Amino acid sequence: MAGFRVFEKQIKTKLSPVYALIGADDIVKEKALKLIREKFKPETTVRMGAGNLPGEILAELNSEMLFAKKKLVVLNEAEKFKTSDFKTILDFKKNSETILVLIGHWKSDFKKIFPKYGVQTVDCWNPFPQELERIVREKAGKNGFSIGSDAVRLIVSLSKNDTKTILENLGKTISFSEGKKEITEETIREICVEDPYENTFEFAEVLFLKNAAEADRALAKLDKKQHFPCLAYLIKNVERALVLWDLKRKGDMEEGFKKMKIWKKQQDFFRKLVSLPVWKLEKIYPILLEAEENLKSGVPHAFENAVAKISGILGQFR
Repeated sequence: MAGFRVFEKQIKTKLSPVYALIGADDIVKEKALKLIREKFKPETTVRMGAGNLPGEILAELNSEMLFAKKKLVVLNEAEKFKTSDFKTILDFKKNSETILVLIGHWKSDFKKIFPKYGVQTVDCWNPFPQELERIVREKAGKNGFSIGSDAVRLIVSLSKNDTKTILENLGKTISFSEGKKEITEETIREICVEDPYENTFEFAEVLFLKNAAEADRALAKLDKKQHFPCLAYLIKNVERALVLWDLKRKGDMEEGFKKMKIWKKQQDFFRKLVSLPVWKLEKIYPILLEAEENLKSGVPHAFENAVAKISGILGQFR
């Protein structure tokens, strides 16, 4: 993967048939795309994205224009395509009159497939990625976790290179990874997504603290793939809340936050959760455990049924 400065020098003398502008800095991506345009001088530009099928994109790349020779095809949201999709797309007939530019965030699959197809990848970060990497590794290490380079790239990319957002997302990830030794890309993707209703943390807050109608809307927007990790997180929330409820009774809740390594932004959520009547938490807990077993066994609508039961216990308004 070439940095932007290296790419800037290379493009003055040579063009590649496929570029991948990958990273969190949209400004750097626009600069790189502008340099490609200036060097290639396309007569037409076609923009495509995750809404297009791989076969449709391949057909566009292989088609010839009647009144234009040079064609630039820009494919946005590259991270949303599967590896199998890229095998189709990148199999287009390479020629001097068509250039494909992939734009998106980092995904570990890229490093496996891009070199195979001769894709020139441009690392689109702002000037301080090493400092951001140091911050991520340092915080993860202090909390007893290791984190690989791809996972670091992913959390920085999803956080748009913003240090405050990176630390917030890392705090969520650390909390969610309790009992593990490594922070993985899979865990980061499960909880650091952009849609708040797809975020397990946000869903837990809506379910436990908002009204039943909002919980239903949140459930409808939650990806089914996230039901199991979300359920695991809900169980962990209730377990912690029951411990904190007892500590609150003894006046030791703040100490409980420290021992459980509950990050500051999440402490407000737990204070509200602990304010619920303890009998409700005790009734919710076995429902969640049963749902987890049902989900593992493939029982249909196990997650949805558990959410409905919990909403019934908590009432129309929390």
